[in-house]
Amino acid sequence: ASPTSPRRAGCCAGGSAAGGHVLLPDDPYAEGGGEGATGFMASGDEVQVPAVKAEIADTVGAGDTFNAGVLAKLSELGCLHKVGLAELAPEDLRTALTYGAQVAAITVSRAGANPPWASEL
Repeated sequence: ASPTSPRRAGCCAGGSAAGGHVLLPDDPYAEGGGEGATGFMASGDEVQVPAVKAEIADTVGAGDTFNAGVLAKLSELGCLHKVGLAELAPEDLRTALTYGAQVAAITVSRAGANPPWASEL
């Protein structure tokens, strides 16, 4: 998918160790991995965050954890609903992408697709 790909209603998430992505209803698109993450706003503006360095033990679950982190942070910010996503500020997307990268970095640093507890962040 890309910023010009057709949008679908609902929330679709997926990813891999090579790069995760999050499609949020109607607008933002994010792609992550070792190169960091880039989110695209409805306006086409990009929001970029760097990758978080990690000693790799196991890449299973990296993309899922990235997506879960992004969605959890958007929820915590009160943005994970149709209006919130439609009016998402670049700063909120940046915060969510950064959080997703942080939780994914912890997950890949240990064996067994073992995501972090909130107290570890």
